[in-house]
Amino acid sequence: MKICKTCGICCQSTEMELSIKDINRIEESNKTKHTKDDFCSFENGYYLLKNVNNSCIFYDLKLKQCQIYSVRPEGCRFYPMIYNIDQDKCELDSDCPYRNQFYQHPPVFKTKCKALRKWVNANLLKD
Repeated sequence: MKICKTCGICCQSTEMELSIKDINRIEESNKTKHTKDDFCSFENGYYLLKNVNNSCIFYDLKLKQCQIYSVRPEGCRFYPMIYNIDQDKCELDSDCPYRNQFYQHPPVFKTKCKALRKWVNANLLKD
């Protein structure tokens, strides 16, 4: 699978949801001295990654890369696959210009979708 570090479109005006595990992993990393309040907000029952100047707080605009790539949120790891809760299905985000370079093989897509659905159900969906 291709590892994307090129355009950063997904890091612009992000609405990335964070799980408690994501928050703890980022806080405990030596990659950042940020606390939860520095990098996430709580809105409508979800923790969200903050934006600074219309970019993810951890995105380096000059280098065009994530400053916390090795500890990035799970949602970022699945991207450009996203889970459409309303339709109960996985899809590739139309905002990503390279989406067709990811998950090209149906068995890989199916396996990753199953993992994404499990992660969403365990970490993001409200009862």
